[in-house]
Amino acid sequence: MGLDMYLYLRKEEYTSKSEFRNKDVKNLYPSELKGFEEDILNRNFASRSIKTDYQVGYWRKANAIHKWFVDNCADGEDNCAPVYVPVAKLKELRNLCSRVLQNKDKANELLQTEEGFFFGTTDYDEWYFRDLEYTVRLLDKVITFVDGSEYEVIYQASW
Repeated sequence: MGLDMYLYLRKEEYTSKSEFRNKDVKNLYPSELKGFEEDILNRNFASRSIKTDYQVGYWRKANAIHKWFVDNCADGEDNCAPVYVPVAKLKELRNLCSRVLQNKDKANELLQTEEGFFFGTTDYDEWYFRDLEYTVRLLDKVITFVDGSEYEVIYQASW
């Protein structure tokens, strides 16, 4: 057990009514929904929206990063629910981590750790700074990829 944290890229794909007409609709519905597709087609409307999440980042017990996401993207509610993260917020976190790495004496002031059940240590030690270095590298890639793309960023933790 412990604080496991994930960053996902999410893409939503939408299949419209006209696209359904040009495809074999029965093959677009999963087997557990067989039977519904004919009713939809008989009413002359069919659409499908699928959200696919691709995990691109993972932290373990990086409680300062978790606290930042909760405070800045989840309105302070730490309930393990998926949270949308705008690119502007990713840039903010990336810059904050860089500032702390440049001035490690201010870590407690700029990016505080947080106690919690199985959240790991609250020390400002080598593991804390390694998590920040990883965060900067990860967010550099994510920001470059996501900015202007069809993907959105989702953060989720479990503990």
